[in-house]
Amino acid sequence: MDEEKFFETTFKIFNQDALENHWYISCEDGKKKQWSKEPLATIIDFADYKKERFNENLKNDVIRKSQITIFHYFDAKYLPFYRTLVKSHCVILQLWGGDYTAQTLRPSELLGRRSFEECIQPFSKTNAIPSRIARLYYDVKWLLNKSRRSYLQALSEANHVGLELGDFEKHFFNLRINRINGMHIPYSADIRSVLEVEPALPNGNNVLLGNSAALTNSHIDVLELLKEKRTQFAACILPLSYGGNEDVVQSISSFAEKHLPSQHKILNTFLSREEYFEILNSCSIVIMNHTRQQALGNILWAIANCRTLYLNPKGVIFNRLREIGIFAHSMHAIPKNGLQPFSMSQLIANRDALRQFYPEKIDIKASLQEILNTQHATK
Repeated sequence: MDEEKFFETTFKIFNQDALENHWYISCEDGKKKQWSKEPLATIIDFADYKKERFNENLKNDVIRKSQITIFHYFDAKYLPFYRTLVKSHCVILQLWGGDYTAQTLRPSELLGRRSFEECIQPFSKTNAIPSRIARLYYDVKWLLNKSRRSYLQALSEANHVGLELGDFEKHFFNLRINRINGMHIPYSADIRSVLEVEPALPNGNNVLLGNSAALTNSHIDVLELLKEKRTQFAACILPLSYGGNEDVVQSISSFAEKHLPSQHKILNTFLSREEYFEILNSCSIVIMNHTRQQALGNILWAIANCRTLYLNPKGVIFNRLREIGIFAHSMHAIPKNGLQPFSMSQLIANRDALRQFYPEKIDIKASLQEILNTQHATK
């Protein structure tokens, strides 16, 4: 885990009287951070996972002391250690949207034309050649990525794939083996507590665009659309405090400054939870132009709090929300129709559909036992 919030939420979900948990946590920077205060947590420097002897010792320790290992969020870089576990141990993979980027979708599908030219090409090896050839370069590089095949194979070997969106990953990756379809757990947001209170209706007419500086947000493509509809909103809020590099942040910021000079607000530092939600409360429209599974916490917050939602129609979240009865506008509708707020009946219907998908009570022990039974039956 890279962020403390995921551990805190995971610990809260699985810290039940019926379960005995010991946590092995990898910190990529080697620092123990605040979560080391948890007495049942063993903090491990991620670099240790690359050591063959350490992998073997850790594998034996994990198998001896536990029944289930949860990779949260699973990433291709965990494959070596994962390989040592999966043949003799029950493994749950909680996917992170970043994995979808390199493993399933071509760069030319992920990165809009303007975002590619403004954010990638000027700072890459391809900055002297036309953008179409540059995209071809990235496509070929992606197709030759050996970890892509290994990653997809890992998904087919795991006992359970994905928790937040149910068994959606099974269908998205065309996996042939059965998956448990009962652990719909929103790690990114405490949806049940949000749904227990009245929605925080917007106190402004701002637009929230993206959740980070990740290139897969394709910010500039959205800004291209919004500059033509600037009379329909007060300000465009762009969180850029993580997920990118300085060049990308500068490109997006410069583009916003040029085309929405008085209507943009860049969030380039981490804010407290209170400050961030104060800004969110001023936004009546939420735009997440991702193709990968990303910003699910922000999206669930938007649905629970009756916000008009725009998503990339090629995105995994857009299609899954439609399947479970939640409506979202397509990004493709903006040029023709502008920004169109949902009716109150649509907003309430979305909120109700979210409540049905995430039930009030989840029997974690029973779900884990079902996964264990499946593991024993298939191995």
